[in-house]
Amino acid sequence: MELGNLDVNATAFIIRAINKSSTCLYIDLSLDKLGEMFVQWRNKKTVSEMALDVNIPDHQKVDKLEKINRVKESISGSIFTNTTIIGMRKDQDSPIVIFDGIHRSIGIYRAVSNDQELNDKICLKLLLFEGEKIGTIPDYTESITL
Repeated sequence: MELGNLDVNATAFIIRAINKSSTCLYIDLSLDKLGEMFVQWRNKKTVSEMALDVNIPDHQKVDKLEKINRVKESISGSIFTNTTIIGMRKDQDSPIVIFDGIHRSIGIYRAVSNDQELNDKICLKLLLFEGEKIGTIPDYTESITL
């Protein structure tokens, strides 16, 4: 039975994260923490920095901005949103890098930045892979500043 289209990139990152992590956590994420997380686009920018169009990487920039703004508009007009993003970090003192749900994260951040009342309409979950070996993944190390 075919379930739908395979997201090859996200699947590969999840497998890599599972192999390198020592624990996996499913967290009800506080929206005020979202802006501090890095995105896996290797430009060492956080979600809050990515809220500015100028910081979006040039590679497929128009497509990225369309996805981000579609999420922002959807969140702004929604009664309730429940979604999950996936990230990784070495330990509790290390930065989190979002590797699936980047467009959603930036769109949600933009929407909430414009209207704080949306906080009560969003349930954001974080599937977080954690472990010292995460620090050996280039997509992690090249996406953060220390």
